[in-house]
Amino acid sequence: MNRRSFLQAVALGVGYITLPALATTRSTRIYTAQGLKTAMENMFICKEGEPKAFMELTRKAAQSYLTPQCFASIPKEYEIIRFTYETFAYAVEGGSAIDAEAQLATFFYEEFQKIADNKRYMLIWRREPHFESEPIIHFGDTFLTKEEIEDRVWKNKNYQPKVKVLGGDWATYIYDSNLEIPIPVGVDYDFNTGAMKYVERQTMLHKMRMRLVIPEVQEQFATLVKPEGQIYTPRLGA
Repeated sequence: MNRRSFLQAVALGVGYITLPALATTRSTRIYTAQGLKTAMENMFICKEGEPKAFMELTRKAAQSYLTPQCFASIPKEYEIIRFTYETFAYAVEGGSAIDAEAQLATFFYEEFQKIADNKRYMLIWRREPHFESEPIIHFGDTFLTKEEIEDRVWKNKNYQPKVKVLGGDWATYIYDSNLEIPIPVGVDYDFNTGAMKYVERQTMLHKMRMRLVIPEVQEQFATLVKPEGQIYTPRLGA
C-alpha cells in the first residue's frame, strides 16, 4: 500500500456516493444479517473496534492489535495511526422483510467478496450488520401547513377547508397531546415538514446497516459508503 493510498484510508469521511448497479446473477445466497456477518468473518480477519468514531493507536499498540499484513501496510514514519469507521447502509422498499433481508445480505456479500479478493485483509467492526423494517408514508398535497396549525386556522369563523376525501368523512388528530385538529380521513401528520398532508400510500422500508473499517483497502469501497449525516438511505437497484 503506497503512502497516498494510506492517507486516503485514514481520511475523515467521504463526500459523495455513487449507487452501484444491482447484480443480476447470484452465485451465493446469503439470507440474513447474521449470515452476512459470518460470511464476512470468513473473508476477512475481524476484530471488534473501539466504541467511538475512530481508533487511534500508537505504533507500538498498532503492531500488537493489527495483523502483521495490515501493520506492514502502514508507512514507517507514522507514529500515531488513526482508522476512521465508515457506514454502509442500503434499503429495499416494499415486499416482505424476509425477501428484502436476503436481497440486501446477498448484495453486501458479493460487494465485499470483490474487495476481499482472497487476501485475508483485516476488518475492524464498529457495528455488525443489522437489519430492520419500518413503515414509511408517501405524502401528497398539504391540508394544513405548520404555520396554519400554529395559528389554529380551523377555529376562524370563515374557515373553509378544501376537503378532498370522497364523502367528506372527518377525524380528529391529537397534536402535541393537547391540541385536537379536525382533519379529513386520509390526512396524517408529516414529521418532516410539520404539516398535515394527504396520504398517497404507505409501504415498508427494509434497511441493512453496518459500520467498519478495512484499513488496507478502504479506498476501494468508497462508492459503497453512506456519508455520515445523510438521512436518505439509498435504495438497492435504484
